[in-house]
Amino acid sequence: MMMKTYTELRNLLVGLIVTASLVGCAGQFNAYADAPYLLHLKKGQLCIEGTSQCAFMSMIEPSYRDNLVAKHYGLKPGHYNFHSRSLAQLMLNPPGQLYQVERVADGVYRIPAVKPVDKVWDYLTQEYYELYERGNSNGGASFPNH
Repeated sequence: MMMKTYTELRNLLVGLIVTASLVGCAGQFNAYADAPYLLHLKKGQLCIEGTSQCAFMSMIEPSYRDNLVAKHYGLKPGHYNFHSRSLAQLMLNPPGQLYQVERVADGVYRIPAVKPVDKVWDYLTQEYYELYERGNSNGGASFPNH
């Protein structure tokens, strides 16, 4: 009986540790969802408001994620080839009034954290990771000259 109790206790502790780890990771991946974004046209960056986290809009060029961006914005299926300016225009003028954009300064716009914008953020940061961080042996990013 004691062995079964020990095994059950060990399994419970392992389960709790795994659950806590997964909850912590989920919080990291969804950290952007609670804050609006700031689109800086002159800098060419999409940033999470109130943080120093920014993504380069140029990461969309070239990208195989163009059609995914279009899908999340409800655009008709087709071949899309976004660049920094066209992506910014899509975000500033979303079809069907998906969300409201607020101008906060010259060339700076607040965009709410809604699914289409969250997906753009995901795609831009994934592109950056794939191009500059994945496989980097020293663990640091090799920043592009923008």
